[in-house]
Amino acid sequence: MEAKRPYKLEHGYPGLRLRDEVIWDAFILANPSAFQSVAYDVHVGEPAANAQERVRMMAIGAYEVSQWCVDVIAWDGSKEYIIEIKPNAGAGALGQALAYRELLVEAGRVGPTAVPVVLTDVISPITEQAARLLGVLILV
Repeated sequence: MEAKRPYKLEHGYPGLRLRDEVIWDAFILANPSAFQSVAYDVHVGEPAANAQERVRMMAIGAYEVSQWCVDVIAWDGSKEYIIEIKPNAGAGALGQALAYRELLVEAGRVGPTAVPVVLTDVISPITEQAARLLGVLILV
């Protein structure tokens, strides 16, 4: 697992795009004690079809860039949160949060009670409804 860092406002975050940083900064400012620690840009998943392909991909620098990346994993002392930050989030963001969570659980990197989360600036009623049905926490 990537190194845990303190949950605090920073000047830039590994792997986050500028629009994502704006949303994350606003969340931290509004919720300064939401989490104790975080990890950013967490690579997950197996992009290689087999062990030989993995070795080849690693040799040419393609392995890590082919993995999926979780924006933030956060810990509040009792729970783990798998956070996808997405401006104007839709169904794709819900799928990402769910897929990341399952890959991390399968790899034993988070526990089975980890919470998939989408943090966004705008959410439609239908996306909220789908998130509720899928068990994805929406934060706006």
